Amino acid sequence: GVELTDQPEIVFEEVEIGIPVAPVLTAVSAVDGGAVINWSVSSVDFIDRFLLYRGDSVQNLTVIDELNSGIRSYTDQNPLEGTAVYTIAAVNSNGEQSAPSNTLLFVNSEVVASTEWQLVSIPLLEETSEMELATIYSFSDRYDLNTSFEPGKGYWVKTKTFDEERLPASGPGLDSLTIQLNAGWNLIGSLSVPTPILSISDPNEILTETPVYLYRDSNYQVTNELLPNFGHWIYARENGGITITVKNDPPVAGLEMSNSEMVSNDSNKTESEMATIEFRQGDYSAEIFASQSYLSESEQHRYLLPPVSPAPKLDVRINNKSSLINSEPSKIQITAKQYPIEIKLDGQDENSDYAYRLHAEKEGKSRTIDLIPGKTEILNQEYDSIEVEMIHADEAVTENQLKPNYPNPFNPTTTIQYQLREQTHVMIEVYDVIGRRIQLLANETQLSGQHRVNFDGTNLSSGLYFIRFQAGDVVDIRKMTLIK
Repeated sequence: GVELTDQPEIVFEEVEIGIPVAPVLTAVSAVDGGAVINWSVSSVDFIDRFLLYRGDSVQNLTVIDELNSGIRSYTDQNPLEGTAVYTIAAVNSNGEQSAPSNTLLFVNSEVVASTEWQLVSIPLLEETSEMELATIYSFSDRYDLNTSFEPGKGYWVKTKTFDEERLPASGPGLDSLTIQLNAGWNLIGSLSVPTPILSISDPNEILTETPVYLYRDSNYQVTNELLPNFGHWIYARENGGITITVKNDPPVAGLEMSNSEMVSNDSNKTESEMATIEFRQGDYSAEIFASQSYLSESEQHRYLLPPVSPAPKLDVRINNKSSLINSEPSKIQITAKQYPIEIKLDGQDENSDYAYRLHAEKEGKSRTIDLIPGKTEILNQEYDSIEVEMIHADEAVTENQLKPNYPNPFNPTTTIQYQLREQTHVMIEVYDVIGRRIQLLANETQLSGQHRVNFDGTNLSSGLYFIRFQAGDVVDIRKMTLIK
Protein backbone atom coordinates (compact mmCIF):
# COMPACT_ATOMS: atom_id res chain seq x y z
CA GLY A 1 0.00 0.00 0.00
CA VAL A 2 0.81 3.73 -0.24
CA GLU A 3 1.69 5.54 2.88
CA LEU A 4 1.12 9.34 3.08
CA THR A 5 3.49 10.98 5.43
CA ASP A 6 2.80 14.71 4.57
CA GLN A 7 -0.43 16.58 5.35
CA PRO A 8 -1.86 18.50 2.31
CA GLU A 9 -1.91 22.33 2.65
CA ILE A 10 -5.20 24.02 1.75
CA VAL A 11 -4.82 27.66 0.66
CA PHE A 12 -7.86 30.05 0.53
CA GLU A 13 -7.33 32.94 -1.87
CA GLU A 14 -9.09 36.22 -0.97
CA VAL A 15 -11.55 37.28 -3.65
CA GLU A 16 -11.19 40.96 -4.47
CA ILE A 17 -14.47 42.91 -4.13
CA GLY A 18 -14.50 45.85 -6.49
CA ILE A 19 -16.28 49.18 -6.33
CA PRO A 20 -19.64 49.04 -8.15
CA VAL A 21 -20.29 51.09 -11.26
CA ALA A 22 -22.40 54.19 -10.58
CA PRO A 23 -26.11 53.75 -11.32
CA VAL A 24 -27.99 56.11 -13.65
CA LEU A 25 -31.24 57.79 -12.65
CA THR A 26 -33.48 57.49 -15.71
CA ALA A 27 -36.75 59.18 -14.70
CA VAL A 28 -38.75 60.74 -11.92
CA SER A 29 -42.51 61.18 -12.12
CA ALA A 30 -45.53 62.15 -10.03
CA VAL A 31 -47.90 59.29 -9.16
CA ASP A 32 -50.73 59.55 -6.62
CA GLY A 33 -49.05 62.30 -4.64
CA GLY A 34 -45.67 60.57 -4.53
CA ALA A 35 -42.45 60.76 -6.51
CA VAL A 36 -41.49 57.62 -8.44
CA ILE A 37 -37.74 57.34 -9.09
CA ASN A 38 -36.33 54.89 -11.67
CA TRP A 39 -32.73 53.92 -12.35
CA SER A 40 -30.57 51.46 -14.24
CA VAL A 41 -27.08 49.96 -13.96
CA SER A 42 -24.68 49.02 -16.74
CA SER A 43 -23.19 46.22 -14.60
CA VAL A 44 -24.47 44.37 -11.54
CA ASP A 45 -20.96 43.33 -10.49
CA PHE A 46 -20.20 43.91 -6.82
CA ILE A 47 -23.60 45.51 -6.09
CA ASP A 48 -24.95 44.43 -2.70
CA ARG A 49 -27.52 47.20 -2.24
CA PHE A 50 -28.41 50.79 -3.16
CA LEU A 51 -28.54 53.94 -1.08
CA LEU A 52 -31.11 56.52 -2.24
CA TYR A 53 -30.38 60.13 -1.32
CA ARG A 54 -32.70 63.12 -1.23
CA GLY A 55 -32.33 66.79 -0.30
CA ASP A 56 -33.34 70.33 -1.15
CA SER A 57 -30.01 70.86 -2.92
CA VAL A 58 -26.99 68.89 -4.13
CA GLN A 59 -25.10 70.20 -1.12
CA ASN A 60 -27.69 68.97 1.37
CA LEU A 61 -28.40 65.28 0.60
CA THR A 62 -29.23 62.56 3.13
CA VAL A 63 -30.08 58.85 2.79
CA ILE A 64 -33.82 58.22 2.78
CA ASP A 65 -33.76 54.45 2.14
CA GLU A 66 -31.53 51.39 1.64
CA LEU A 67 -32.71 49.11 -1.19
CA ASN A 68 -31.72 45.59 -2.25
CA SER A 69 -29.69 45.03 -5.41
CA GLY A 70 -32.62 43.81 -7.51
CA ILE A 71 -34.75 46.96 -7.17
CA ARG A 72 -34.84 49.51 -10.02
CA SER A 73 -37.74 51.72 -8.91
CA TYR A 74 -38.76 53.46 -5.71
CA THR A 75 -41.76 55.52 -4.62
CA ASP A 76 -41.15 58.40 -2.24
CA GLN A 77 -44.55 58.70 -0.59
CA ASN A 78 -43.71 61.97 1.17
CA PRO A 79 -41.72 64.13 -1.24
CA LEU A 80 -40.36 67.42 0.03
CA GLU A 81 -42.41 70.56 -0.39
CA GLY A 82 -40.95 72.60 -3.20
CA THR A 83 -38.02 71.05 -5.08
CA ALA A 84 -36.29 67.80 -4.15
CA VAL A 85 -32.96 66.57 -5.54
CA TYR A 86 -32.48 62.79 -5.86
CA THR A 87 -29.34 60.75 -6.46
CA ILE A 88 -28.44 57.09 -5.84
CA ALA A 89 -25.26 55.13 -5.15
CA ALA A 90 -24.49 51.42 -5.36
CA VAL A 91 -22.80 49.77 -2.35
CA ASN A 92 -20.72 46.57 -2.22
CA SER A 93 -20.64 44.03 0.61
CA ASN A 94 -17.79 45.89 2.25
CA GLY A 95 -19.94 49.01 2.50
CA GLU A 96 -17.95 50.85 -0.16
CA GLN A 97 -20.03 53.18 -2.34
CA SER A 98 -19.88 53.80 -6.04
CA ALA A 99 -19.66 57.28 -7.38
CA PRO A 100 -23.07 58.92 -7.05
CA SER A 101 -25.42 58.84 -10.00
CA ASN A 102 -26.60 61.85 -11.90
CA THR A 103 -29.19 63.98 -10.10
CA LEU A 104 -32.87 64.40 -10.96
CA LEU A 105 -35.21 67.12 -9.72
CA PHE A 106 -38.78 66.65 -8.55
CA VAL A 107 -41.16 69.55 -7.91
CA ASN A 108 -43.98 69.24 -5.38
CA SER A 109 -45.65 72.63 -5.53
CA GLU A 110 -48.72 74.59 -6.63
CA VAL A 111 -49.63 77.77 -8.46
CA VAL A 112 -51.58 80.18 -6.25
CA ALA A 113 -53.81 82.83 -7.81
CA SER A 114 -54.58 85.32 -5.04
CA THR A 115 -56.72 88.44 -4.98
CA GLU A 116 -53.60 90.49 -5.82
CA TRP A 117 -51.62 90.21 -9.05
CA GLN A 118 -48.62 87.88 -8.82
CA LEU A 119 -45.77 87.21 -11.26
CA VAL A 120 -45.33 83.41 -11.40
CA SER A 121 -43.89 80.52 -13.40
CA ILE A 122 -43.88 76.72 -13.20
CA PRO A 123 -40.48 75.03 -12.84
CA LEU A 124 -41.79 71.81 -14.48
CA LEU A 125 -40.90 69.94 -17.66
CA GLU A 126 -44.54 69.80 -18.75
CA GLU A 127 -47.39 72.27 -19.19
CA THR A 128 -49.99 72.41 -16.42
CA SER A 129 -53.71 71.78 -16.75
CA GLU A 130 -56.00 74.78 -17.17
CA MET A 131 -56.68 77.16 -14.30
CA GLU A 132 -60.23 78.17 -15.12
CA LEU A 133 -60.92 80.52 -12.22
CA ALA A 134 -57.84 82.71 -12.72
CA THR A 135 -56.88 85.49 -15.12
CA ILE A 136 -53.50 84.68 -16.68
CA TYR A 137 -51.36 86.90 -18.92
CA SER A 138 -48.11 86.09 -20.69
CA PHE A 139 -45.99 88.69 -22.50
CA SER A 140 -44.46 88.75 -25.96
CA ASP A 141 -44.19 92.40 -27.03
CA ARG A 142 -47.73 92.65 -25.65
CA TYR A 143 -49.87 90.92 -23.01
CA ASP A 144 -51.68 87.76 -24.18
CA LEU A 145 -54.49 85.99 -22.32
CA ASN A 146 -53.76 82.36 -21.33
CA THR A 147 -55.52 79.52 -19.51
CA SER A 148 -52.52 77.37 -18.47
CA PHE A 149 -48.80 77.64 -17.76
CA GLU A 150 -45.90 76.54 -19.98
CA PRO A 151 -42.33 75.83 -18.83
CA GLY A 152 -39.92 78.70 -19.31
CA LYS A 153 -42.53 81.46 -19.38
CA GLY A 154 -43.53 84.01 -16.76
CA TYR A 155 -47.15 84.98 -16.13
CA TRP A 156 -49.24 87.57 -14.37
CA VAL A 157 -51.99 85.74 -12.50
CA LYS A 158 -54.93 86.76 -10.32
CA THR A 159 -58.03 84.95 -9.13
CA LYS A 160 -61.37 85.72 -10.78
CA THR A 161 -63.15 85.11 -7.47
CA PHE A 162 -62.85 86.51 -3.96
CA ASP A 163 -60.86 83.46 -2.83
CA GLU A 164 -57.43 82.07 -3.64
CA GLU A 165 -57.34 79.52 -6.45
CA ARG A 166 -54.77 76.72 -6.30
CA LEU A 167 -53.44 74.52 -9.09
CA PRO A 168 -51.21 71.54 -8.15
CA ALA A 169 -47.86 71.63 -9.94
CA SER A 170 -45.98 68.39 -9.34
CA GLY A 171 -43.68 66.41 -11.58
CA PRO A 172 -40.18 66.26 -13.08
CA GLY A 173 -38.24 69.43 -12.35
CA LEU A 174 -36.82 71.75 -14.96
CA ASP A 175 -33.02 71.80 -14.94
CA SER A 176 -32.33 73.47 -18.30
CA LEU A 177 -33.98 76.08 -20.51
CA THR A 178 -33.18 77.64 -23.86
CA ILE A 179 -35.22 80.79 -24.35
CA GLN A 180 -35.58 82.99 -27.43
CA LEU A 181 -35.72 86.63 -26.34
CA ASN A 182 -37.13 89.59 -28.22
CA ALA A 183 -35.39 92.96 -28.24
CA GLY A 184 -36.63 94.83 -25.16
CA TRP A 185 -38.39 93.35 -22.15
CA ASN A 186 -39.20 89.64 -21.87
CA LEU A 187 -41.20 87.79 -19.22
CA ILE A 188 -39.51 84.44 -18.51
CA GLY A 189 -39.87 81.59 -16.06
CA SER A 190 -37.38 79.76 -13.87
CA LEU A 191 -35.74 76.43 -13.22
CA SER A 192 -36.57 74.19 -10.28
CA VAL A 193 -33.74 75.52 -8.11
CA PRO A 194 -32.38 79.07 -7.67
CA THR A 195 -30.08 79.94 -10.55
CA PRO A 196 -27.55 82.82 -10.43
CA ILE A 197 -28.11 85.47 -13.12
CA LEU A 198 -24.36 85.38 -13.79
CA SER A 199 -24.61 81.71 -14.82
CA ILE A 200 -26.93 82.48 -17.79
CA SER A 201 -25.25 81.51 -21.07
CA ASP A 202 -25.44 84.47 -23.47
CA PRO A 203 -23.29 83.52 -26.50
CA ASN A 204 -24.38 86.48 -28.64
CA GLU A 205 -24.10 89.02 -25.81
CA ILE A 206 -27.69 90.24 -26.17
CA LEU A 207 -28.09 90.95 -22.45
CA THR A 208 -27.22 94.37 -21.04
CA GLU A 209 -26.45 95.82 -17.63
CA THR A 210 -30.20 96.10 -17.04
CA PRO A 211 -31.15 94.26 -13.83
CA VAL A 212 -33.46 91.25 -13.76
CA TYR A 213 -36.68 91.93 -11.84
CA LEU A 214 -39.21 89.84 -9.97
CA TYR A 215 -42.43 91.04 -8.34
CA ARG A 216 -42.84 90.55 -4.61
CA ASP A 217 -44.97 92.34 -1.99
CA SER A 218 -46.62 94.37 -4.78
CA ASN A 219 -43.26 95.87 -5.82
CA TYR A 220 -40.69 95.21 -8.50
CA GLN A 221 -37.44 94.03 -6.91
CA VAL A 222 -34.01 93.50 -8.45
CA THR A 223 -32.82 89.90 -8.10
CA ASN A 224 -29.43 88.21 -8.53
CA GLU A 225 -31.12 84.82 -8.97
CA LEU A 226 -33.90 83.30 -11.01
CA LEU A 227 -36.15 81.89 -8.28
CA PRO A 228 -38.43 78.85 -8.66
CA ASN A 229 -42.15 79.65 -9.07
CA PHE A 230 -41.46 83.33 -9.84
CA GLY A 231 -41.76 85.06 -13.18
CA HIS A 232 -38.86 87.37 -14.11
CA TRP A 233 -38.43 90.38 -16.37
CA ILE A 234 -35.22 90.29 -18.42
CA TYR A 235 -34.05 92.85 -21.00
CA ALA A 236 -32.28 92.13 -24.31
CA ARG A 237 -30.63 94.63 -26.64
CA GLU A 238 -31.68 92.54 -29.68
CA ASN A 239 -33.39 89.27 -30.61
CA GLY A 240 -31.47 86.13 -29.65
CA GLY A 241 -31.22 83.07 -27.44
CA ILE A 242 -30.01 82.42 -23.91
CA THR A 243 -29.56 79.15 -22.02
CA ILE A 244 -30.11 78.60 -18.31
CA THR A 245 -28.81 75.40 -16.71
CA VAL A 246 -28.76 74.03 -13.18
CA LYS A 247 -25.20 73.60 -11.99
CA ASN A 248 -25.82 70.18 -10.45
CA ASP A 249 -22.29 68.85 -10.39
CA PRO A 250 -22.29 65.34 -8.88
CA PRO A 251 -21.32 65.31 -5.20
CA VAL A 252 -18.15 63.56 -4.13
CA ALA A 253 -18.14 59.92 -3.00
CA GLY A 254 -19.72 59.70 0.43
CA LEU A 255 -21.78 62.81 -0.42
CA GLU A 256 -19.90 65.03 1.99
CA MET A 257 -20.45 68.50 0.57
CA SER A 258 -19.72 71.93 1.94
CA ASN A 259 -22.11 74.81 1.48
CA SER A 260 -21.60 76.70 -1.76
CA GLU A 261 -21.52 80.47 -1.93
CA MET A 262 -23.97 82.10 -4.27
CA VAL A 263 -22.42 84.46 -6.77
CA SER A 264 -23.94 87.92 -6.71
CA ASN A 265 -23.53 91.04 -8.75
CA ASP A 266 -21.10 93.66 -7.58
CA SER A 267 -22.79 96.54 -5.84
CA ASN A 268 -23.44 99.47 -8.06
CA LYS A 269 -21.00 102.11 -6.89
CA THR A 270 -22.61 104.74 -9.08
CA GLU A 271 -25.91 104.50 -7.18
CA SER A 272 -24.20 105.07 -3.84
CA GLU A 273 -22.97 108.43 -5.14
CA MET A 274 -26.45 109.57 -6.26
CA ALA A 275 -29.29 111.27 -4.50
CA THR A 276 -32.53 109.29 -4.33
CA ILE A 277 -36.09 110.55 -4.26
CA GLU A 278 -38.31 108.22 -2.28
CA PHE A 279 -42.06 108.04 -2.80
CA ARG A 280 -44.12 106.34 -0.09
CA GLN A 281 -47.80 105.51 0.25
CA GLY A 282 -48.59 103.50 3.36
CA ASP A 283 -46.60 100.25 3.22
CA TYR A 284 -45.55 100.75 -0.41
CA SER A 285 -42.55 102.68 -1.66
CA ALA A 286 -40.65 103.43 -4.85
CA GLU A 287 -37.50 105.39 -5.54
CA ILE A 288 -35.79 107.15 -8.39
CA PHE A 289 -32.11 108.02 -8.70
CA ALA A 290 -30.85 111.51 -9.49
CA SER A 291 -27.51 111.88 -11.25
CA GLN A 292 -25.80 115.27 -11.32
CA SER A 293 -23.67 114.16 -14.29
CA TYR A 294 -24.91 112.70 -17.56
CA LEU A 295 -24.68 108.90 -17.75
CA SER A 296 -23.85 107.03 -20.95
CA GLU A 297 -26.37 104.81 -22.72
CA SER A 298 -24.86 101.64 -21.27
CA GLU A 299 -24.95 103.14 -17.76
CA GLN A 300 -28.58 104.19 -18.28
CA HIS A 301 -29.49 100.53 -18.91
CA ARG A 302 -28.97 99.86 -15.19
CA TYR A 303 -32.07 101.91 -14.42
CA LEU A 304 -34.55 100.63 -17.00
CA LEU A 305 -37.83 99.43 -15.50
CA PRO A 306 -40.15 96.65 -16.74
CA PRO A 307 -43.66 97.44 -17.98
CA VAL A 308 -46.04 98.67 -15.30
CA SER A 309 -47.75 95.85 -13.41
CA PRO A 310 -51.48 95.33 -14.06
CA ALA A 311 -52.72 97.13 -10.93
CA PRO A 312 -49.78 98.68 -9.05
CA LYS A 313 -50.09 99.92 -5.50
CA LEU A 314 -47.37 102.46 -6.27
CA ASP A 315 -45.26 102.79 -9.41
CA VAL A 316 -42.96 105.74 -10.12
CA ARG A 317 -40.86 106.07 -13.26
CA ILE A 318 -39.02 108.64 -15.34
CA ASN A 319 -40.08 109.18 -18.97
CA ASN A 320 -42.27 106.05 -18.74
CA LYS A 321 -39.32 103.64 -18.67
CA SER A 322 -36.62 104.31 -16.08
CA SER A 323 -35.75 105.08 -12.47
CA LEU A 324 -33.05 107.61 -13.49
CA ILE A 325 -33.09 111.40 -13.61
CA ASN A 326 -30.15 111.83 -15.95
CA SER A 327 -29.07 115.39 -15.03
CA GLU A 328 -31.80 116.98 -17.18
CA PRO A 329 -35.48 117.94 -16.77
CA SER A 330 -37.59 114.79 -16.94
CA LYS A 331 -41.23 113.71 -16.83
CA ILE A 332 -42.33 111.65 -13.82
CA GLN A 333 -45.19 109.17 -14.14
CA ILE A 334 -46.84 108.14 -10.86
CA THR A 335 -49.40 105.35 -10.74
CA ALA A 336 -50.89 104.95 -7.28
CA LYS A 337 -53.90 103.22 -5.81
CA GLN A 338 -54.26 105.86 -3.11
CA TYR A 339 -53.11 109.34 -2.11
CA PRO A 340 -51.52 111.17 -0.35
CA ILE A 341 -47.94 110.22 -1.23
CA GLU A 342 -44.94 111.27 0.84
CA ILE A 343 -41.83 112.41 -1.05
CA LYS A 344 -38.38 112.66 0.48
CA LEU A 345 -34.91 113.46 -0.87
CA ASP A 346 -32.20 111.13 0.51
CA GLY A 347 -28.51 110.52 -0.04
CA GLN A 348 -27.65 114.21 -0.30
CA ASP A 349 -25.93 116.40 2.26
CA GLU A 350 -28.02 119.21 3.76
CA ASN A 351 -25.31 121.65 2.66
CA SER A 352 -25.39 120.47 -0.95
CA ASP A 353 -25.36 123.08 -3.70
CA TYR A 354 -28.30 121.37 -5.41
CA ALA A 355 -31.93 120.53 -4.74
CA TYR A 356 -34.73 119.12 -6.90
CA ARG A 357 -37.95 120.78 -7.99
CA LEU A 358 -41.20 119.15 -9.08
CA HIS A 359 -43.60 121.02 -11.37
CA ALA A 360 -47.10 119.54 -11.04
CA GLU A 361 -50.03 120.49 -13.31
CA LYS A 362 -53.70 119.64 -12.95
CA GLU A 363 -56.62 121.16 -14.85
CA GLY A 364 -54.75 124.37 -15.58
CA LYS A 365 -53.49 124.81 -12.01
CA SER A 366 -49.87 124.28 -11.11
CA ARG A 367 -47.86 123.58 -8.02
CA THR A 368 -44.10 123.57 -7.59
CA ILE A 369 -42.49 121.43 -4.89
CA ASP A 370 -38.88 121.88 -3.82
CA LEU A 371 -37.21 118.78 -2.39
CA ILE A 372 -34.63 119.55 0.27
CA PRO A 373 -32.68 117.00 2.35
CA GLY A 374 -34.36 116.22 5.65
CA LYS A 375 -37.78 117.53 4.61
CA THR A 376 -40.82 115.41 3.62
CA GLU A 377 -43.27 116.80 1.07
CA ILE A 378 -46.79 115.62 0.28
CA LEU A 379 -48.57 114.90 -3.00
CA ASN A 380 -52.22 114.97 -2.00
CA GLN A 381 -53.75 114.15 -5.39
CA GLU A 382 -53.08 112.76 -8.84
CA TYR A 383 -51.72 115.33 -11.32
CA ASP A 384 -52.04 115.51 -15.09
CA SER A 385 -48.29 115.94 -15.45
CA ILE A 386 -45.22 116.19 -13.20
CA GLU A 387 -41.75 117.30 -14.27
CA VAL A 388 -38.59 117.18 -12.16
CA GLU A 389 -35.46 119.30 -12.55
CA MET A 390 -32.27 119.95 -10.62
CA ILE A 391 -31.95 123.49 -9.20
CA HIS A 392 -29.39 125.39 -7.15
CA ALA A 393 -30.08 125.13 -3.44
CA ASP A 394 -30.47 128.92 -3.10
CA GLU A 395 -33.45 128.74 -5.51
CA ALA A 396 -35.43 126.48 -3.18
CA VAL A 397 -38.44 127.87 -1.31
CA THR A 398 -37.56 128.86 2.25
CA GLU A 399 -40.31 131.40 3.07
CA ASN A 400 -43.94 132.31 2.40
CA GLN A 401 -43.99 134.96 -0.29
CA LEU A 402 -46.26 136.68 -2.82
CA LYS A 403 -44.44 137.13 -6.13
CA PRO A 404 -45.18 139.67 -8.90
CA ASN A 405 -48.13 138.72 -11.08
CA TYR A 406 -47.57 138.31 -14.80
CA PRO A 407 -48.38 140.06 -17.04
CA ASN A 408 -48.77 143.40 -15.33
CA PRO A 409 -50.39 145.52 -16.74
CA PHE A 410 -52.81 142.88 -18.05
CA ASN A 411 -55.91 142.47 -20.25
CA PRO A 412 -58.03 140.68 -19.21
CA THR A 413 -56.20 137.90 -17.31
CA THR A 414 -53.05 137.66 -15.22
CA THR A 415 -51.34 134.91 -13.20
CA ILE A 416 -50.72 135.47 -9.49
CA GLN A 417 -47.73 133.51 -8.18
CA TYR A 418 -46.80 132.72 -4.60
CA GLN A 419 -44.74 130.25 -2.58
CA LEU A 420 -45.20 128.44 0.73
CA ARG A 421 -42.38 127.06 2.83
CA GLU A 422 -44.75 124.58 4.54
CA GLN A 423 -48.40 123.55 4.64
CA THR A 424 -50.45 126.50 5.84
CA HIS A 425 -53.75 128.36 5.45
CA VAL A 426 -53.74 130.74 2.47
CA MET A 427 -56.09 133.62 1.67
CA ILE A 428 -55.78 135.60 -1.58
CA GLU A 429 -58.15 138.51 -2.24
CA VAL A 430 -58.44 141.23 -4.90
CA TYR A 431 -59.58 144.75 -3.91
CA ASP A 432 -60.32 147.88 -5.91
CA VAL A 433 -58.98 151.36 -5.10
CA ILE A 434 -61.84 152.20 -2.72
CA GLY A 435 -61.31 149.07 -0.66
CA ARG A 436 -64.10 146.85 -1.95
CA ARG A 437 -63.25 143.16 -2.22
CA ILE A 438 -63.72 142.24 -5.86
CA GLN A 439 -62.87 138.53 -5.73
CA LEU A 440 -61.72 135.83 -3.31
CA LEU A 441 -59.20 133.63 -5.14
CA ALA A 442 -58.15 131.30 -2.29
CA ASN A 443 -59.23 130.57 1.27
CA GLU A 444 -57.93 127.15 2.18
CA THR A 445 -55.05 125.16 3.62
CA GLN A 446 -52.45 124.49 0.94
CA LEU A 447 -49.32 122.38 0.73
CA SER A 448 -45.78 123.71 0.54
CA GLY A 449 -44.22 124.71 -2.76
CA GLN A 450 -44.79 127.27 -5.48
CA HIS A 451 -48.37 127.93 -6.56
CA ARG A 452 -50.20 130.11 -9.02
CA VAL A 453 -53.77 131.15 -9.58
CA ASN A 454 -55.35 133.01 -12.49
CA PHE A 455 -57.32 136.25 -12.12
CA ASP A 456 -59.82 137.23 -14.79
CA GLY A 457 -60.79 140.93 -15.09
CA THR A 458 -63.15 140.53 -18.06
CA ASN A 459 -66.10 142.05 -16.20
CA LEU A 460 -64.10 144.81 -14.54
CA SER A 461 -63.25 148.31 -15.69
CA SER A 462 -59.71 149.49 -16.33
CA GLY A 463 -57.84 150.72 -13.30
CA LEU A 464 -55.66 149.89 -10.34
CA TYR A 465 -56.34 146.80 -8.21
CA PHE A 466 -54.68 145.29 -5.16
CA ILE A 467 -53.76 141.67 -4.38
CA ARG A 468 -53.85 140.86 -0.67
CA PHE A 469 -51.93 137.70 0.26
CA GLN A 470 -51.95 136.06 3.68
CA ALA A 471 -50.13 132.79 4.45
CA GLY A 472 -49.69 131.95 8.11
CA ASP A 473 -48.30 135.08 9.76
CA VAL A 474 -47.11 136.59 6.47
CA VAL A 475 -49.25 139.35 4.90
CA ASP A 476 -48.32 141.07 1.65
CA ILE A 477 -50.05 143.43 -0.82
CA ARG A 478 -49.17 144.05 -4.45
CA LYS A 479 -50.57 146.40 -7.08
CA MET A 480 -51.74 145.38 -10.54
CA THR A 481 -53.17 147.38 -13.42
CA LEU A 482 -55.99 146.34 -15.76
CA ILE A 483 -55.84 148.14 -19.14
CA LYS A 484 -58.59 147.60 -21.72
